[in-house]
Amino acid sequence: RKRTAEIVKVREQIVAEMQQPQLRAEKLEALVDQMTRLRADQLKEYMRTIADFEPRLRPEQREKMQVLLAERFMPVPLNMQGPPSRSRP
Repeated sequence: RKRTAEIVKVREQIVAEMQQPQLRAEKLEALVDQMTRLRADQLKEYMRTIADFEPRLRPEQREKMQVLLAERFMPVPLNMQGPPSRSRP
């Protein structure tokens, strides 16, 4: 929860910086780097939790979890996403 609060705070800082009359690339880059580190730490913690929990699952539960994780973490290629939601002129 603490990390999520930090991510929200950094996101708000990015938005505030983007609303400035003069964009400061170095400030935005530092905030993006900070956000990247926080998200990476969050993902690592998530994976550790899954690894700790996984041995307690029955084989069918483990298989279902693996499918769900693959769907969540594997990006869908652009050409397989279907038609765009809006028509383009």
